Amino acid sequence: MKSDQSLNVMLYVISFFPTVGGREVVVHYLAKWLKRLGHNPRVVGPSGWIRNRKYKFEYPVHRYPTLRGIFPEQVHELNLYIDSKCWKTDIIHAHSTFPNAYFVSQLSSLDNCPLAVTPHGEDIHVIPEINFGFRMDPVKNKKILKSLDRADCCTAISSDVTNSLLDAGTDQEKIIEIPNGIDLERYDAKYKVDIRNKYGLPADSKIILSVASYHVKRGFEYLVDAFSDIEKEEKNCYLMIAGRGTEVLLDQIRALGIEDKIKLLGQIPPPFMEKGEDLLAAVYTQSDIYVSASMASGAEGLSLALLDAMGARLPIVATDISGNNDVVEEGVNGYLVTPGTKEGITEKVLCLLKDKSMMVQYGHASRTIAADYSWENITKKYISVYRQIIEKKNKL
Repeated sequence: MKSDQSLNVMLYVISFFPTVGGREVVVHYLAKWLKRLGHNPRVVGPSGWIRNRKYKFEYPVHRYPTLRGIFPEQVHELNLYIDSKCWKTDIIHAHSTFPNAYFVSQLSSLDNCPLAVTPHGEDIHVIPEINFGFRMDPVKNKKILKSLDRADCCTAISSDVTNSLLDAGTDQEKIIEIPNGIDLERYDAKYKVDIRNKYGLPADSKIILSVASYHVKRGFEYLVDAFSDIEKEEKNCYLMIAGRGTEVLLDQIRALGIEDKIKLLGQIPPPFMEKGEDLLAAVYTQSDIYVSASMASGAEGLSLALLDAMGARLPIVATDISGNNDVVEEGVNGYLVTPGTKEGITEKVLCLLKDKSMMVQYGHASRTIAADYSWENITKKYISVYRQIIEKKNKL
């Protein structure tokens, strides 16, 4: 294959927009930039071929029917087989070891097609303390190991994902680290919406932001506890949490008597899912400090939300876990604190709030670091990997 030849890339997923999560966002930007760089990506595998047909993108999305939970593995394998026969595919890039890569491993007709696998967290990590990880299920673990054995390459978004892949028995030479990316253009735009006015905050208030769907691994409870101490010293400070399912924090917030100081924004759709201004980007760019309180190594990989905050020039307070400590430099663009406690969050957020010049300095440093993670740069790394494993497969 010539080095400048366009690639036909199947991005194989189990879900896609309008479902919104880190994996869906990654696949969207990867497909978008593959197209812009002259290749032929297609997103394959999500259900909702009728109800979601209204959603259009600059790349094709092949959605398939399901049988409402009946024979789910067999139905997905059949759809994958049909797609592979109808469309020329140079490489399959499965986004998760299970179920996606496993479905590929089940089809002998695809044995000659190169397979790259990108784990996205739960499908590779094991965190017994919070009962987290598919590999804790013996049946799923067996299928994950089969998918890893079939893979020609596994990409890891952080060193901790690499460690989990090695723990699962993946050969070291199969693993290539490629981090998540960021759409920097979103954070250079000017937005008309005034976030403080929209959510009923004073015009001169300070906003602490955290963005993620609720899970115990996110450590939101520790963030809320920390904020109850922070707001006692900084009365004009507010906490915003954006993400699906965060209403479960309401009882804790009310018990602390700080319901008027915390705004639970719910899930804010990304800009490519609805018309109008990019509300989530406006929230990022008009906040003052970003906090990632995730509790344990393996809980995040490399958080897209953390990269977004850095692109928006925010100083960071994050727990010292893999992924976070890949991009947060202590005393440069923020602070790293002990996970599973509130004290470090409290101390470092107050430290920033009391020093405006430091906040500005750290915010600029965040943006400088984030620039290395542009989706254009990240996609070029994936293209290089695709070509390597295609060439290697062709020599066998």
